[in-house]
Amino acid sequence: MVEIVRLSGSWGFPCLFQSRDALAGGLNGAAVVKTPQNIVRYRDSYPKMNQETLVQTETSVPTVAASPRYRLMAALAAATGLFVLMLACYVVPNPLGVGTHTQLGLPACGFYQWTGYPCITCGMTTAFAHVVRGNFIEAFTVQPAGALGALASMAIVIVGVYVCVTGQRIDGITNRLANKFTLLVIGAIVLGAWGWLCLLKFIGVQ
Repeated sequence: MVEIVRLSGSWGFPCLFQSRDALAGGLNGAAVVKTPQNIVRYRDSYPKMNQETLVQTETSVPTVAASPRYRLMAALAAATGLFVLMLACYVVPNPLGVGTHTQLGLPACGFYQWTGYPCITCGMTTAFAHVVRGNFIEAFTVQPAGALGALASMAIVIVGVYVCVTGQRIDGITNRLANKFTLLVIGAIVLGAWGWLCLLKFIGVQ
């Protein structure tokens, strides 16, 4: 099978460069005929590109600085995460593992009072309060999803401050996380943590 590829583009930015070996003596704007045995180039009237230019073209990736709006969004994310962590520092973890949020003036969990079993978010505030105090074992025991949420909040604060200070975008991270698989993983963690709490309640640990 013979594959013919037309390479076109402005000087120094060939569109379809695939390998350094195949294009060591290549041309911008050349028709390349690929066969299983060899590669034959039909040269047009474009000037030759040397090896250094090819390497630079293949490896260089333009860096886009964060816009003021992007920095503002990062600052808001960092401020939100910091606010949640400050609330966790304010409250005192309830020894029962649930009900810590009532110290913020919020009502007790109606599901817990009605069934005697924790709801899907029970223990979240307690876990956050343990994490900010460095009690990681207690945090993962009372609410694994809440402990991971607290660690994620810390990461958001750090990354948000980094973006604001340096002006570097983090599209590589956000694009990888913004998908259905991430949502499924988060949902599985939350449901698994709820099952863990119900198990502790059933065996009488909590």
